[in-house]
Amino acid sequence: MICYRSQVRSSTPRRRGGFTLVEVLVTMAMMAAILPVAMRGISVAITTASTARHKAEAATLAQSKLNELMSTYLLMGDTSVVGSSGDFGEAWPNYTWTSTSSDDTQLGVTQMTLTVTWTERGGQRSYDLSTMLQYLDTATGTLE
Repeated sequence: MICYRSQVRSSTPRRRGGFTLVEVLVTMAMMAAILPVAMRGISVAITTASTARHKAEAATLAQSKLNELMSTYLLMGDTSVVGSSGDFGEAWPNYTWTSTSSDDTQLGVTQMTLTVTWTERGGQRSYDLSTMLQYLDTATGTLE
């Protein structure tokens, strides 16, 4: 005799795939607690990256302009560059610069400082770069 397997229904219902209402509510509550923290972290990371980019650009611009001013000041003897200011042209529209100096007569040197300023997130930011200068006699190639 051939015996066929008959479907026997058990007394306990089978669970279907899917989520219960409680599981969905718990998940939503966890997301409500975690999502604001994650978004704040992303916001802080974006702000930090923007600040780092601006500072790196300002440092590069300051070094370039300070080298230009030092050449004019030392080699050409043009002291009008001290106390001057300007911008970096159309390539860098958000950055401006100002130069200042202070003389130390005892040491025979001048400290030249270049300040690069830009606006970031509604506030003025700046980067200062300084160097010490001593006059070079271009005729003899020696320090005065």
